Amino acid sequence: MIPSAFVRVSRYVPNLCKDNLSSFTRLIRQVELNRTTLCCTIFSLALFGAQAFSFARDELFAQASNDAGESDFADRFHQTYSVPAYLLRTYLYAEEEGKTRMHVRFGIVNDVLQFTHEEDGHYRAAYEVNLIVVDREQNMPASRIWKRELDETEFAATNDRQRFNEERTDFLLAPGEYELRVEISDLHTQRRLRRNYPLVLPNFTAPRLQLSTLAFGEMPASQDSLKFDLLALFTEANAQSGVFYEIYEAQRGDTLDAHYLISDWKDEKLEEWRTTIIAESTRMRQFEALHARLKYQGLHKLRVTVSARGQTISAEANYRVQFNAPARQNFTEVLQEYPGLAYLPLRYISSKKEFKRIVETSEPQRASAVAEFWHQRDPSPNTAANELREEFYRRVTFAQNRFATHGIGKAGWETDRGRIYIIHGPPQEVHHQMGELDPMPYEIWFYPGQERRFVFMDKNGSGEYELVNR
Repeated sequence: MIPSAFVRVSRYVPNLCKDNLSSFTRLIRQVELNRTTLCCTIFSLALFGAQAFSFARDELFAQASNDAGESDFADRFHQTYSVPAYLLRTYLYAEEEGKTRMHVRFGIVNDVLQFTHEEDGHYRAAYEVNLIVVDREQNMPASRIWKRELDETEFAATNDRQRFNEERTDFLLAPGEYELRVEISDLHTQRRLRRNYPLVLPNFTAPRLQLSTLAFGEMPASQDSLKFDLLALFTEANAQSGVFYEIYEAQRGDTLDAHYLISDWKDEKLEEWRTTIIAESTRMRQFEALHARLKYQGLHKLRVTVSARGQTISAEANYRVQFNAPARQNFTEVLQEYPGLAYLPLRYISSKKEFKRIVETSEPQRASAVAEFWHQRDPSPNTAANELREEFYRRVTFAQNRFATHGIGKAGWETDRGRIYIIHGPPQEVHHQMGELDPMPYEIWFYPGQERRFVFMDKNGSGEYELVNR
């Protein structure tokens, strides 16, 4: 069930051109305000040219009169986000007798599988995953087959893109070069997906300092095992979130210098720090919390370098930071912190003439000009609240907090996603792809009530999603 604040409407007020804003104001005042029924009516404001800016008036009243509606406003948008359709990761660790342990984790979401509606009312799907390891001579030293049946009682769950159906396995292999061949089959449709991954397994028993693969996840204080994050996605500063790795061939009593370097998509340094490790054995498990280092959004690279006795070894891995905006956002405080937000985003909803007048007004008089702008668009002028104004700045605040990305030279509200969010509000549904099937991350925002969809693509991994289709 889509929350009411996401619902877009079945009845529209006709779009108005930029020369007819006064008619818009009169139209608002003619509409009967009904907080009980919250009839679905969208008010359209003019943009530059003929672009429309729609507000769901009932959503405004609901949020203005019900704190509970506002408290989860931002959280509902995040919940629409989906994970990649399919993802596979491999992690390499030392094992006994000179072997290398390849830990494989695989995940697939319900939405890419074909479910059938059975007589008992349940929805069922089935898939098979075939993993084959092939060496340079085309021998097959290891393989694994999974077959899974999924049983859902609700139709909505068949389209779930919020979680993986996750599988995992381990292969013990001699060091060397291999290829991992993956075949995924939907057993109802017989559709298949094939991928091949080249692999180089190191010899962890070599008499030199070595590191395992870096793995991101959570390490609860009461446990000694990592909860793997298959997505390598950080959405909040969780004190238990960080990076796990193992150090091999250190000598007992050695003082190891661990150097951590985080860089952004342009390889510019974001964070750098060092820790000292005293070796207690020749094999050590290390976990470094990252919650204090998650200051910027976007695609990041972590490089870990360990040095001891004149030896240096490094490992690196990519991860993504995507902040959750706070559920309750006091837009008044944000406007006080960033005064420009009170008038600069108005360019999305005002005529060119109006916006030019506000921008060119002297700073002492600008607040009055902005106040007059909103006074002319007050849907309930006999009350203290201006619901349209409050909704607009809630959206500006959300966009400012949610879509800001380090290094792109734009505020959150200036990005393409920020602009569309401010104009059209929270999408009813978002498909977010950033997995191996789609190497270039993208998002699709759906507004069924407006019969619109917007496609955004992160073309360079910076975390800025540019509007590529609408």
